[in-house]
Amino acid sequence: MCSPYFPCARALKIQPEAIGYLADAFGRKCQCVQEALEAPSLRYIRVHISNGTCFPERGRRCGKSDVFYGETMKSAARKILSGNKAIYRRFLKALEGSMSLLEGHGKEVRYSPMLESPFPSRVRQRLLEAVEERVGKERTVDSVLSQRCLNGYICEKHGDSPKYALGQRCISDLDGKTLFEANLESLKRRSEQCEAIFYWSTGFNLLPLGYKGIFISPQDRRHRFSGWELEGLRQCLEPL
Repeated sequence: MCSPYFPCARALKIQPEAIGYLADAFGRKCQCVQEALEAPSLRYIRVHISNGTCFPERGRRCGKSDVFYGETMKSAARKILSGNKAIYRRFLKALEGSMSLLEGHGKEVRYSPMLESPFPSRVRQRLLEAVEERVGKERTVDSVLSQRCLNGYICEKHGDSPKYALGQRCISDLDGKTLFEANLESLKRRSEQCEAIFYWSTGFNLLPLGYKGIFISPQDRRHRFSGWELEGLRQCLEPL
């Protein structure tokens, strides 16, 4: 929703009650998010402040607008734990930019320090605390790759078979598995206690449906989310 190539007008015609997006990786202006904030139907937003999927260890690279541009998982973890001023300055600038955009519109907003964080708990804890200090623990999300979420935070897991502890606050997201191929009954059943479920398709990442090619940096993506893919998503969601 932060790329100028995202089909904002068509997407908002669905009148979403909730949106989730990644800040900065696709662009910093987030014009579509600004427009979504004016929609009466929208009541809930989850934003990832940084991208945990772009590290070289995952076969990718962080772009110039990413908080962890030029870092590896190893170097990023070391700098987070040591309190590196440059890293925290970039992170807090991104967080405060999202807060400036999202606060004051009467929406429920949740802040995740990192999309699919690959880091162990002691590294994640540092970023979670930085967010918690500014928005409160009750609005802070621990989005993990496959690890166990930290106690007290909203737990976010991806795919159609998430597992949560009984009574754990949670958010589910299909991210990485399109709505057309996911087991939606399983997702709904396993997410009954969650405060939000996000549905995903390749087009949201500005890639052709089912794309399996080489990595393309988010800011270099130009594929237009096709009308039929968006309409298919709408029809899948109507019975839910």
